[in-house]
This record gives sequence, C-alpha cells and structure tokens, in this order.
Amino acid sequence: MQQQSGRIIRPDEVKTLDDYATRKPDRYFYILFEEAVWECDGYMVKEEGKEPLWTILIVCPMCRQNLKLDSTKKKLRIDDKGLELAEPIACAWPGEFGTACNFQVAIEPPRKSEDKYVRVNGRQVKVDAVAKRV
Repeated sequence: MQQQSGRIIRPDEVKTLDDYATRKPDRYFYILFEEAVWECDGYMVKEEGKEPLWTILIVCPMCRQNLKLDSTKKKLRIDDKGLELAEPIACAWPGEFGTACNFQVAIEPPRKSEDKYVRVNGRQVKVDAVAKRV
C-alpha cells in the first residue's frame, strides 16, 4: 500500500507545485469582478526591507485554470488603498482545440465607496481590488 502525501488537490482549488502553497496563506486578497468576489490566497515570498513581496493565486473565471500574480515578476503595489497591478493580466491557457482563453483584466484599487466593503456569505469583507475587463 502506497502512502499518500497528505495533500488533496481538488479541481476547484488552485493547483501548484510551489512549496509555499502547501502551507496556510499569509493572507487572503479579495478582488471584486463584476458581481463576484474572488478570495485569493496570498503568500509572502520574501521581505526586502519594509515592503514584502507577494504571490497571489487566482483561478481564471473563464477556463478555471490557474493564474499566479508574482510581485517579483510584475509590478504589484499593495498599500492601504488596496491592490494595484501596473499592467493587465491575461490567462495564457492554450485551451481546447487550439482556441486560447481570452480572459484579460486590469486590477486596480476600489475607487467607489460601495466597492470597498461587500457582504459575502453573510460576512463583510474589505475589497483589496477591482478587476475590470480590458
């Protein structure tokens, strides 16, 4: 009988081989997209000086594949206003039958007061960012 690793990977979770993703997220990031709120796992990767570097795991809402925002590779700003990405993110999944996923969004801090806090499953959460189609 083969011993299992203790890690269960389900299709509705982000799948990754990075070792930090086996631990509990350092914090959750909440991103408002249209009428849905994404709860994204955030992992502190390094801390250089005072500003930590983050990896944020997202599931593409179109094709359900994994997206990874990594502040060591993309200009990602996190402050008291929220989360902001300098350039849009796009899903790179090649898709089935040669048709690539065309999901692409810009991520910026919430600007409207009604977008700063939302109620999800009976609890109120602070929105870190708003994702808008590009």
